[in-house]
This record gives sequence, structure tokens and C-alpha cells, in this order.
Amino acid sequence: MQVVVLRDRLPRVDADAEADRDIGVGELGLDAALINLSKLCAKEWAEDGIRVTSIAPGLIRTELAARLIEDVESTGQHINIQRRIGEPEEIAGLALLLASPAGTFATGANFIFDGGEVISGAGDVPPA
Repeated sequence: MQVVVLRDRLPRVDADAEADRDIGVGELGLDAALINLSKLCAKEWAEDGIRVTSIAPGLIRTELAARLIEDVESTGQHINIQRRIGEPEEIAGLALLLASPAGTFATGANFIFDGGEVISGAGDVPPA
């Protein structure tokens, strides 16, 4: 059995419910918690034949992220070193791999699919 934890960039409504915004710094704690939960569950459930991995996508073109994508595209800013927004099929392909016989040796791992957003530093992503 394979359990995949999928962390997504969720827009959040502010206290006045005026606008969606990216979670930002608060998201870092959630990311770390989900990654560590995946590793802990992988250790605990390995003897029962249950594998646990997590997928940490960057900005993916989904309905949930539509406003954020609109903001990014309207400003022409680049959010990762590939200078593009990810597509749902790119994440689905990884999930299918992990759920298939080809992924049976993967457990306790966090797969970052973000177009290089995490590794980019100052100056890596040129302005529009």
C-alpha cells in the first residue's frame, strides 16, 4: 500500500474575507510538519507493508490557484528558474509512478516538483 501526502500552495482568505493571498511564511511550518509526518508514518508503518511519501509541488495550474496564477501572469514575474507554472499532469505523473510497481522502493521521501523554486536564490530568476 502507498500513501502519498500532497502539500499544495493554498490561497487563504484574510480576516475581512477581502482577497485571497499566498500563505507565505506560515506555510514553511506546515511544509516541515507534513514532511516529518510522512517520514514518521513511513517508519511506523513499514512493517505493515505501507509506504508513505510526500509530494511538494510549486505553483501548479489548478482552479484553487487561479487567482495567484493570474497575479503572477499579469505582472510577468517569474517564480522559478524554469520561468513557468507547472501543469497538473506533471504532478499526476509522479503520483502514478509512486503508486505503481515502479515506485515500490520509495518510502519516507519528499518529492519537490516546483520548477526549481526552492533552489533559486537572489538573481537566479530574472525579472520580467
